[in-house]
Amino acid sequence: MVITNICHRGRHTAKLHRRLLPTFVSQTPCPSRKGTMHAMLMPWIRSISNSTKLLSSRASINLASTISKDTLASIQALPEVLEAVTAMTEGNTNQSSKIIDNLERASDVFEKFSPDGEERKAVLLLQSQALSDAGAYMASLEILDSILKMDLREDQIYNVCLAKVKTEWLNGSFEEAAEVANKLCDQVSEMDGANENIPLHQGMALNALAICRLSSANLKDQEINSFRNIKDEEIQSNQLSDLDESKEKLQMASTILRNAYQQGGSDKADTLRLGLAAAASTSNQGIAEMMFVLVKSRQIGMLMPYDNALKSWRNALNILNSLEDKMTEMNQKQISTMKSIRAGVFNNMAWGMLYPSSYMDGESKMNTLSEDSLKIASDYAGKALKIHDDARNKIGEEDIWVNESMGRTLNLVASCYERAGSAVTAEGLFQSAMGEASGSNNPLGIIDERTALANYSRLCSNWENRSSDSKMNQDRALELDDSLAPLWIGKSSLYSGLLLISMGDLH
Repeated sequence: MVITNICHRGRHTAKLHRRLLPTFVSQTPCPSRKGTMHAMLMPWIRSISNSTKLLSSRASINLASTISKDTLASIQALPEVLEAVTAMTEGNTNQSSKIIDNLERASDVFEKFSPDGEERKAVLLLQSQALSDAGAYMASLEILDSILKMDLREDQIYNVCLAKVKTEWLNGSFEEAAEVANKLCDQVSEMDGANENIPLHQGMALNALAICRLSSANLKDQEINSFRNIKDEEIQSNQLSDLDESKEKLQMASTILRNAYQQGGSDKADTLRLGLAAAASTSNQGIAEMMFVLVKSRQIGMLMPYDNALKSWRNALNILNSLEDKMTEMNQKQISTMKSIRAGVFNNMAWGMLYPSSYMDGESKMNTLSEDSLKIASDYAGKALKIHDDARNKIGEEDIWVNESMGRTLNLVASCYERAGSAVTAEGLFQSAMGEASGSNNPLGIIDERTALANYSRLCSNWENRSSDSKMNQDRALELDDSLAPLWIGKSSLYSGLLLISMGDLH
């Protein structure tokens, strides 16, 4: 369908806005096509676009949070460390090179006094995180390997190994990441039985291993496939087995973490960490269930129900709801982590309503949804956006972590508007999604920006006299896709919803 006249559909669109989209979105009428981009966007979108770009959480190894307060205070007596930590806390991504240089000089200083001392270990942890946050994964891995050669406690070995799994994964080295994760699972099995953190460590290690296997399954994005003229891609023999293994391991991880959470940890802090880890793992379990259904549906030529995926996501929300009763016991970082997981679950549920049929057909297209289905998808995406919007309106360094997936959320909201027939509003939202996700150093953020560009290209292709815009955005999407590590290229946008959590996310 070519869009020849947007405004004549205004009455129908306004009705859909009222019925389908959340109150804080739907009160804005469909703007005129002649208006400027600023006029097209709602006030809360304008405030989002003007905000400072900050570091992301889901793609950070977050080792800084595992350093003790005393050690962190001690190393900040060195001006280089103080400046680096301040910049990292404030999310000054433009200062990445300076942060890394400062930490390298600090490492040299502490090495002279005590090569294996806690202060030097802490600086190296910060250095590896700064390099990883900057997308310099190989350099970060070198630092992590050097830390593992030092004299470490059992918990320090675990934290560094888990960070190594995540760094290898972000680097697109899925087999190497799985190998480290397997060793991490073995390490947990050999831990002292008196260690009260075994369920948490075991569940998080299994979660990491499952994500590596899930990534090896390599579910492709249908929009990107269509741009590259790849049709009816053959299902690899090991794809379903990798997905099935991922499902089983995530079910094990989720069960271990959920049971330990329900029984209560060694103390209140441990219980909170178990709950957050259980919610994240259960959300991942839903993604694995969804991916399995999509590949199996392609194999049999008919879209299968994905009730198990929805069940997992609802279970994740139930865990998060129970954690809300414990918010007075949480620090701000844990509250932000909880909100981020919740927003991600709602995004996954919206994705599950909007995109599965295109994977079944093996074609890129905007599948038609019933009014009820669109209402449900819009409700999910709107709830995720409300979480981001509330966090964006707060001042506090920890709240920056909630909004790093804003681009993904805006893209899903835009897709709901597109399907509701409000092309102009969808255009503004796609452009805001691109802006929010732009400049990312990690594959998850790049996938979010690529997805917004691809969807915007599709929107323009159905719009009269916009073929040049469609081609431009298609080329930009492919350019971004090509910038990814080889094994990340062409991956489904559903992968950006995965949560490979580290201990630093939970402290």
